[in-house]
Amino acid sequence: MAEPEPDPIPHRLTLSETGGGLLCRHGEGEHNTATDDHGEWGYYAERWRDAQLTDNGREQASAVGRELATKGIAIDLICASPLTRTLQTAQHIATQ
Repeated sequence: MAEPEPDPIPHRLTLSETGGGLLCRHGEGEHNTATDDHGEWGYYAERWRDAQLTDNGREQASAVGRELATKGIAIDLICASPLTRTLQTAQHIATQ
């Protein structure tokens, strides 16, 4: 029997019925995978300072957006830092 697919949303969060806020960390970035290949210095190297999302990170962000849409949770406002990976995460969440 095949193993089930891993959950694309590793940490599920719920909002209260009266409304609330949701904090979400950016999806997997190139800097995250750099540590796998190069150890701790890969995370802090200048070239990864404004890393983009990986394919997996884009899917993670899209999965969050789909989950919110499935639950009927409307997004009124998204605040993100100016880093590319956070803006990409916000875009993928918002367009689902």
